[in-house]
Amino acid sequence: KRRMADPRIVERLDFWYNPDAFSRHPRHKLDVYAPATTGDSESFSREGSRVSIGESRGSIGESQQGRPCVVFFHGGGWKRFDRRSRLLGTHQNVGREFAKRGVVAFVPSYRLTTPGMFQLMIDHTLIASVLAGLASIFFPILRSWITILVTLAIAYLSAQVRRWVNPGVRHPQHCEDAAMAVSWVHQHAHEFGADPTKLTIVGHSAGSHLAMMLCVC
Repeated sequence: KRRMADPRIVERLDFWYNPDAFSRHPRHKLDVYAPATTGDSESFSREGSRVSIGESRGSIGESQQGRPCVVFFHGGGWKRFDRRSRLLGTHQNVGREFAKRGVVAFVPSYRLTTPGMFQLMIDHTLIASVLAGLASIFFPILRSWITILVTLAIAYLSAQVRRWVNPGVRHPQHCEDAAMAVSWVHQHAHEFGADPTKLTIVGHSAGSHLAMMLCVC
């Protein structure tokens, strides 16, 4: 997917970092952002999809061997967000900016904890209130205190359904996923022209907490 014309970057997406195919979760994936060299090599492994940005197609050549690399963990309180920000592309841009500066960036996702009932109730009540407000514009009968009670009931039921459908994980499973991702990077960094001995682990918010815990454990 082309977002900006910059031939300096090669993106490779959706690598499984969990080696066990039977225990893989949809979030056990990472994206790679690497500096591009001139050429049109397709010598990459077929495990991930290759996306080059810009008019010319970039490749990771032998001249890049030994580049420093970084693993970036996204934030979100261990409860929200993903390695690809859908709205602003924040996490993708982090990887791209590292790549522009000659660093191979690995941006993984990890399993999340489902928010508690109080937080879910706030989220779902806001959504239900907006929908009820819009409906009341066309149906005046909805403009009563009964609508408020129904809105709260719908928010509660939808929050319960979400927790039932997606119970999430608990600590330390977030850290286990992060460690698995770093282990994969250490084993495969050379395939992207990076030197695993020059690996740095960073993150934002909850992601920086994960990075810190990996470094002290």
